[in-house]
Amino acid sequence: MPQRGFLDLRSWSKVGSHIALLRIGKSYNEYERDVRAQERKLTSCEMRVLRRAAGKTKRDRLRNEVVRELVGTKPVLQFIAKQRVQWFGHLMRLPTTQPALRAYTTRHSGVRARGRPRRRWTEGVAETVRAHGLTLLGATHLARDRCLHLPATPPQA
Repeated sequence: MPQRGFLDLRSWSKVGSHIALLRIGKSYNEYERDVRAQERKLTSCEMRVLRRAAGKTKRDRLRNEVVRELVGTKPVLQFIAKQRVQWFGHLMRLPTTQPALRAYTTRHSGVRARGRPRRRWTEGVAETVRAHGLTLLGATHLARDRCLHLPATPPQA
């Protein structure tokens, strides 16, 4: 009897399960030493999953955009950026007594560790918002009024 495995599943179920795992695993993991390297690794892992779901290999020499069109998904990094901005809006609307907002606004005092400072969560939000042509302060005001809705892709310069 032939073994049933990953290749026997329908492509939409493969994509759904693996992309969901990638999204869950990386959406809430914001403190990385080298963010760009983590993004490259995440994109390559995502494309490996999508190629396998589409039944294509690297030998087929298809561009990532073509593979995404075949499978019908958007990049995981876009999803993570959108989730980050949504959480930022939620955080800005919280009452000042909430622990999450207090943790966000607290500035730590004391001796800083050696080496380069880690990238903070706020810097990732600011980078995403800046790509859409806003400032962090402007995004804060929009978030408090529940008007902060960024399109899926930033406008091209």
